[in-house]
Amino acid sequence: MLDLETATMFFWITGLVLFFPIVFFKSFFIKMTILAYSYPIWLLSGYAYGLPASRIVSHIGNKYYDDLYMEGFIYAFLSYIGFLIVIRKLKEKEYQFYKLKIGILGRTLLFLLFIVFVAVAYPKSLGLASYRFGSLGGVVVFLGALTLVTTTNTKWSNIITLLFFILILFIVIRGERVDFILMLVSFIIFKYMQSNVKIFKFFIISLGTLILAVTAGFIRSGVDIDFIFLFQALPRVMMNFGTAVDVIHVYMSSVWYYYNVGVTIEPLINIVFSYIPLFGDRGVSSELNFTRILIPYIKNLGGGLFYSVGMMSAGGIGVVLFGILFGYIFKKLFLLRGIYSLLFITFFILQFRFQWYGVTYYSSPLIFSILFIVLLHFHKAHMRSSL
Repeated sequence: MLDLETATMFFWITGLVLFFPIVFFKSFFIKMTILAYSYPIWLLSGYAYGLPASRIVSHIGNKYYDDLYMEGFIYAFLSYIGFLIVIRKLKEKEYQFYKLKIGILGRTLLFLLFIVFVAVAYPKSLGLASYRFGSLGGVVVFLGALTLVTTTNTKWSNIITLLFFILILFIVIRGERVDFILMLVSFIIFKYMQSNVKIFKFFIISLGTLILAVTAGFIRSGVDIDFIFLFQALPRVMMNFGTAVDVIHVYMSSVWYYYNVGVTIEPLINIVFSYIPLFGDRGVSSELNFTRILIPYIKNLGGGLFYSVGMMSAGGIGVVLFGILFGYIFKKLFLLRGIYSLLFITFFILQFRFQWYGVTYYSSPLIFSILFIVLLHFHKAHMRSSL
């Protein structure tokens, strides 16, 4: 075990190593994805070096996997390297923006549908209920992404875009951060039609996003905050972000599970079922979901780094393979053009949800996006045949 000073030094050096690849990529979408991937690994390295843990890791997790931190960190780090190797050719690539032309009536209807489904999926965010989650959250992500690709520069369309932005900002401030933070930032990127950002500008955007996320978290918890409180709390939260700690706990629980219980492919089966439309027992609510499998052994709050499934299914090699596969999927989606780029936008909006909570969360937005694209093609074919 390293002494505190040495552990802290190694922690910061590891952070530099993990975050440095961000410099080599031009697109904001790729930079933010790398940040989402590397940040939990950075925190995990601190535990591996002996820095004190917090929240559920210290209260519950350390009793089980205190001697497994280094293994968990190495596997996660190797998966990150695998991801970077796969996407390395995207360094100079610019995101190709696409605009779908729809009328003012269509954009207005889109905005109204967005409000309705936010009310259904996140009723507490609009003050409609005391519980946070309802259903059909995937539709909200799909509608948000569709709004981005239908943005135009007409006066009324710009008003609709501004209303979208204000509503999403309100939802974030009300505490719903995971999906809506990146949706909010994406509205700014699409407004200027420029995804390539310098590292300083990316730092400012990321810091602003973090401050907004932290503020929203405190508000949701009922904490009275002011500028001084936020200024003092930010460095501590930055190195110990609550949600990241919770998902690290699930990942480390999967490492413990592999070494003490064995291999299970049930979480893999659940992922496959999740991408089959109308399949009954699937996704987060399924008994085959990795968090539910872990709970009888080590309690958790849900979520969990996406490669936890790889750990439970194949050990360390599974973690690395999940990183490589994620890189391949990301690259293919990033390079899509035309209306198919809608698939990437939904994927990007869900980066924190996908990486920190699990692969199954992309299934619904993907299915809705594909359905929309198919219907759009049928509509265009019908219009051509009627001429």
